[in-house]
Formats: sequence, C-alpha cells, structure tokens
Amino acid sequence: MNISVFSSDKFYIGAKIMLTSLLMHNNFEKHNLYIVSTDIKDRKIKKLNRFLRKRFHQEVKVLKITEEMKEGFPDSKNFSAAGFHKLYVFNYLPEKLDRIMCLDADAMVMGSIKEFYYQDLGDNVLSASEDIHIKVDVQHFEEMQYDLDEPYFNMGSILIDLNKYLSAYSVEDYINWIEEMGSILIDLNKYLSAYSVEDYINWIEENRETAKYVAQDAINILFKGQIKKADYKKYNNQKFYYEKIDAQGLKELKENCSVVHCIGKIKPWDFRYNMAIADYMKEVMINNGMKHTYYLICAKRFLFNVKHKVLSKVKGV
Repeated sequence: MNISVFSSDKFYIGAKIMLTSLLMHNNFEKHNLYIVSTDIKDRKIKKLNRFLRKRFHQEVKVLKITEEMKEGFPDSKNFSAAGFHKLYVFNYLPEKLDRIMCLDADAMVMGSIKEFYYQDLGDNVLSASEDIHIKVDVQHFEEMQYDLDEPYFNMGSILIDLNKYLSAYSVEDYINWIEEMGSILIDLNKYLSAYSVEDYINWIEENRETAKYVAQDAINILFKGQIKKADYKKYNNQKFYYEKIDAQGLKELKENCSVVHCIGKIKPWDFRYNMAIADYMKEVMINNGMKHTYYLICAKRFLFNVKHKVLSKVKGV
C-alpha cells in the first residue's frame, strides 16, 4: 500500500504512533510510506526510520512542502497554505504510483485497512466517512449554503490513480488544501483532472469568509455526489478527548474499528489526555520499543494532575 500522513514537527510523536499502529495491523506487504511536512526535522526522520526498519522492515520518505508548491494560496497564521496540501502535493511524489492513502497524524489504526484501501470506487472520485459531529455548526453550513440533509464527509485517507494526472499536468499545476481528516479515498484520474489550480484558488478566494474547514469544505462542495460513503464506525471513528470512553468502550472499539480519529485540540500523546484511548496508545508504544517516550508522557500527566488538585484545594480554601 502507498500511505501518506501530513505532520508538522509538533505532531511528530503522533505521526510515529499512527504509523506504528498502522504497521502493527497491516504489515502484510512492503509499503511506500510518506510524511508530508513543512518543518519536520531531518534527525527525527532518521530516528523514525531506524525504528521502522528494526520493528517492521519498513521506512518513510519525506515530502517537504516548499514555498513554490504553496504559491497562489492564502498563507497566514489563521489560513495556512499547508492546510491545502491535498490539492497539490501528489504532483510531487518521488515515484510513479497508482494509488495512495492518507491518514491524519491524530488517527490510530486498530485493525486491517486492506479492504478499504483496495476497494472498487466505481464511478466515484473518492470514498470517505461522514463527519458525525460537524453539523452542529449550523451557522457554518448556512453560510456555505450547504444542505444539512446532504452528507458531509470528514477528510483523511485517499486512494489515487496518478496515471492520467501525471501525463496531463506538470507538477506546478496543483496546490494543496487539507486539515481535519479522518478517512478518504480519491481516484486521482478524476480528482486531479476535474479542477485546475486556478479553479481551487478562485474557490478559496470566493469562499474565504465561509470556508471554515478549508480542504474539507472544498472537497465536500466540489465533489458533491462523487464521494463513496464508507462506514465511519469502522474506518473513521471520530472521538473527542472529552468523550467518556471506559475500558469496555475501548474493548468494543478494538473489536469493531479499524481507524479511530482523535479529533479536538487535546491528543492522546498530550499529558492532559485522560480517556481510555490513551490505554491503546500505551499498548502501541510499550509493545514497540517506545517505553521512554510513553513514561515521559505519564510523568507530565502526573505532574499536571498534582498541580490541578493543588490549585483546586487552594481555590476551595
């Protein structure tokens, strides 16, 4: 399988945990693994590859997003051009590939994704799981004039046919567009030939005020009616950090879910995260030679909880 993950240097540990969980359950063939990033450190990639070679006989390649790639897209603190990478980065892959799947760095794989990856898309451009939380943002959908009765999909894992794409367009033709992903599959023959770079840029400029979820909004609108619906409970089970998931809930997830997507600001590797999904992260890390990193997270969590209790008592007084 060809797999890509977008990760900043800040999300490196999440990307490492995600890739480890992926290979725990899907190391059935040699994969092409890519980390797409603007700032991830070379030393971290070298360290990651030593780990992946030793544990799984796999390795990652880095695809750095350059200023040239981002040219034409709005790029600011609140509207980063790196967030658009799904619209352009596939043009810069170092090998000629038939398909590729993308997973977010805040996802953890709990089972096989082979069936999802090798599915037949038919006439659809992509396959994705419905976003199960976002429609509470009624105002946003009204601003976009998006029918709430229509499915709205969460972004994150992509299957791409690059043959027509690479022969019809140069690597300069496309620019990226992404953020909150769960699981998507894209047929690049249709995806990349359907719209030009200018189409994407014009759409962004016209919808800058209402396109709150950047790539996710764009893909849902531009490819409406061309997205094959996947089972979110299995391939993009979206969980906020504040949702109550106990040991039984985690057991059920591990039995029925292939990809859990840890949405929200606080992630399982954050010391403030206290949900049972952190127990699965522990299993992934402890069983794969990441004890030091895991215990460091635990130490930070312990100190945070002590500080929180002390402050609560002081305020109580």
